[in-house]
Amino acid sequence: MRASPHTLHKATVVAAFENQSDIETAILQLRQAGFRDREIGYFAWHPLAGLKNLNDHTAGREGAIAGCVLGAVFGIWVAPLLNNWFVSASGVRVFLELAVLTTIGASLLFGFLGWEIGAHLHESTVETPATDPADGPFVLAVDADEAREWVWAVVRQNGGYEPHRATAPAPAAV
Repeated sequence: MRASPHTLHKATVVAAFENQSDIETAILQLRQAGFRDREIGYFAWHPLAGLKNLNDHTAGREGAIAGCVLGAVFGIWVAPLLNNWFVSASGVRVFLELAVLTTIGASLLFGFLGWEIGAHLHESTVETPATDPADGPFVLAVDADEAREWVWAVVRQNGGYEPHRATAPAPAAV
C-alpha cells in the first residue's frame, strides 16, 4: 500500500554531488525509470537556511488562480446587489463602477486566501537526510525500496558519492 502524498518517505539511498548538473542528470534518469517526485529528495546547502529541499512543492500558485477566478465570479454576482442597495439609499445608479470595484476587490481577496491555503498544502518528498555541508553542496535522497542497488549505480554513474554522515549506507562498489 502506497503512502499518502503528504507523508514523508524514508530515504534508503543518500548521495552527495559536487555540481548541480550531475545531480539533475541523475534525477532525470530516476524519473525516467518511474520514480515519482515524492520518492526523490533534491537538497542543496544554503548558507543561511541550511539544507533546503529543492523538490518540495506547494499548491500556492494553483490556490491563488482558483481564488482569483472565484473572487471575480463573486464580485460580478454581488455587484447588482450592492447597486440595488446603493440606488435605494442614495438614488444614484453606479453599476459599472461597483462591478469593477467588487470584481477586482474580491479577486484580490479570494486570490490571497487561495494562495494562503495552497501554500500550506505540501506534497512531501523524502525526509531530510543527516548530512554535513562538507559532504557536498548537493544531496540526493531516494526512497528506493528494492531498487537500491540500481539507484546507487545511477548515482555513481553521474558522479555521486556516499556522504560521510549519511543515514543510509551505500552498498560496496563492484
